[in-house]
Amino acid sequence: MTRVAKLVLLGGLLPLLVTALPGQTVKQGRIVGWTRGTTTKAGEVHMQDIDGNCQKATALFKALGAPTSIWAGGTAYDPRRESLWISDGITILEVRLSDGKVLCKLGAMIMNKSGVLSGLAVDRKGRRLIQLETAAGYAGMRSYSLKTCPPTPLRDGCTMTLPKGHYSAGLAFDDVEDLVYFAVTKPGFQVPFNQVWVADNKSRCKVICKSTVGGCLHFYGTDAKGLAYDASKKMLYMSFGAGTVPIQVIDPRKCSFKTGNCCTKQSAGNWQGLAWLPGWSSFKKGSSCLTKGCPFCNKLALDLVGTPALGNVEFGLRIHGGPTGAASIIAIGPMACGKGTHFLCGALWLPGGSFPIFSGVLKGLQCQASTTLPLPVPVDRNLAGAPLCVQAVIACGTSGFGVTEAIQFTIAR
Repeated sequence: MTRVAKLVLLGGLLPLLVTALPGQTVKQGRIVGWTRGTTTKAGEVHMQDIDGNCQKATALFKALGAPTSIWAGGTAYDPRRESLWISDGITILEVRLSDGKVLCKLGAMIMNKSGVLSGLAVDRKGRRLIQLETAAGYAGMRSYSLKTCPPTPLRDGCTMTLPKGHYSAGLAFDDVEDLVYFAVTKPGFQVPFNQVWVADNKSRCKVICKSTVGGCLHFYGTDAKGLAYDASKKMLYMSFGAGTVPIQVIDPRKCSFKTGNCCTKQSAGNWQGLAWLPGWSSFKKGSSCLTKGCPFCNKLALDLVGTPALGNVEFGLRIHGGPTGAASIIAIGPMACGKGTHFLCGALWLPGGSFPIFSGVLKGLQCQASTTLPLPVPVDRNLAGAPLCVQAVIACGTSGFGVTEAIQFTIAR
């Protein structure tokens, strides 16, 4: 089966597997964003559980310097490598969320020399990084292809004239509806005027909706500084420096929204960019093993590639640490893993109704060989939170076999 055929098959397989399945407890999603530094000039990445009774935001690691202006900065979550794209207004970095390691770096390609980068979002289906830039009375958007590192600037820019004195800081993307959301603010000392503007991704500067949003009244002011979007709940999050407001998206094309209560950050360092980190869970069951007839490879394993987030076309399953030339099959089960029954040299954890797929021949050095099965996640809200169980079997020639540990995971939400 060709790689293209696999993508077509698997793109339609997940909805069939998880339709009408019981739900499973999933780790709570979070907002995550780049902030002004707390004790030094260095910026920081912070995370906050806003939906879990508005918990205190915590610092993860330092990154970049101080923002280049009051509206500069941006954050976007990328499920392909479980990373964040962040910017101080001039430089763009991709950093690994687990430890802050820089994976990619580039200078922002600003269309208007008076503008600064003021928002970032990832289009997962299109594998693009979308950039918002702004200056007083001006906003513009363009994208970069994420098929290369550093990303390649694309010639798809568009610009808008904003009302006098207004600026736009905060960008979010809806992979399900293919919409962009961006914040537009008229600054004011006590009560600034903030709106969410909506546009189709194919015509980002052609606004189809403008909706006024109440801010967070606190010491640091109420200018909008960032936007994040949770596609599974249809929830926007607008940050105001030291606070964030959830906005339920009822019908964006009819400009129907419902603003919730402000959640203060409760820690130093104002938000300058915001993204939604989806919640999901995964854990392994059993252990890998090989029978006689296979080389002794004691690091044979099965792992997930990226986050199983809605729209992540690069999600997959990877067998690695195996014998060179071994053929492999990965089975996908439409629910939580079972109790385990004896199979070959180990145990089979797959539930009933599991679907086996040929995942290729392991290539590479002996006991370092690997193969990856693409499993793109469709943009279907009904999949969010659904549990799956996966496990692989390999064959070495005609007499040797192996089985990996199983992985139970949920589609992110």
